[in-house]
Amino acid sequence: MLSPIVIFVYNRVERVQSLIESLSKNPEAKESVLYVYSDGPKNEADNVKIKKVRQYIEQIPQMGIFKDVILHESEVNKGLAPSIIQGVTEVMNHHGRAIIIEDDNIVSPNFLRFMNGALEFYKDNDNIWAINGFSRKMAFPDDYQHSVYAIQRISSYSWASWEDRWSKMLNQKLPYPAFLWSRKMRKEFARYGEDRPEMLDAQVCKKISSWAIVFDYAMMSNGMYCIAPCISRVICTGNDGSGTHSKEETHLFDAQLSEGQDVITLENVEIDERIRKEFAKPYKHKWTRVLFGNIDFILRYYLHIKR
Repeated sequence: MLSPIVIFVYNRVERVQSLIESLSKNPEAKESVLYVYSDGPKNEADNVKIKKVRQYIEQIPQMGIFKDVILHESEVNKGLAPSIIQGVTEVMNHHGRAIIIEDDNIVSPNFLRFMNGALEFYKDNDNIWAINGFSRKMAFPDDYQHSVYAIQRISSYSWASWEDRWSKMLNQKLPYPAFLWSRKMRKEFARYGEDRPEMLDAQVCKKISSWAIVFDYAMMSNGMYCIAPCISRVICTGNDGSGTHSKEETHLFDAQLSEGQDVITLENVEIDERIRKEFAKPYKHKWTRVLFGNIDFILRYYLHIKR
């Protein structure tokens, strides 16, 4: 039994079409159930675009690409994070595992083979939190002979996990205000990106709405890691400034997409400190805390908890 595929769409019909076309090139698609979650409009301009997206996704069942297609169309705008949390929870509770893709991605012809194989291979490994479909193009050590690597950061572009890990995230207690004041805790969380402590601050203060930063913190708290392919099975087309969380064009996360001929050997690998350092390079500080110290987030935090 193959894992269900879950796609979250909003208002970019061309991106959704490209994603579905790329999935159709995966032989496993015909035996896979596809869930599509379409969020409601923020405004009337988005409503026009969303209608075009829904006209397209309502045609997918007739395309014969997937074993079954289940559509969820929200009348109200939930926002990206709440929509993902609700949708993934529903699918995880029903199937026990899932493969999740944001709509602005293109997958390789062997994407589903890798994701399904990894979900099965690592399901009983107490060190593995999730599977990343994406890996940016980066320099690996010459003596690194594996086709996968371990890292402690989820890629929200495309990932897969199991219900027991997902439930741990949903039940995760964030250690505030201890985290806010602890250099040790913040330094540990920053090992896989200098931006992560500030993102967690912003999440607690409701400055952002991110399921991924809480997922990352829960992963670290449980001492677990993600498995990622050395050659990416996904490329993101949303880094042109059109995405919800990417308002400026960037090439920091460009990737080499697998053409489908390379074979991945699934094996248990440990964190390689050289890869960790290379992986973390693009993830820099973004918020005012860097310039103005703790004052901004301390005020935000204490104002938030007093409401």
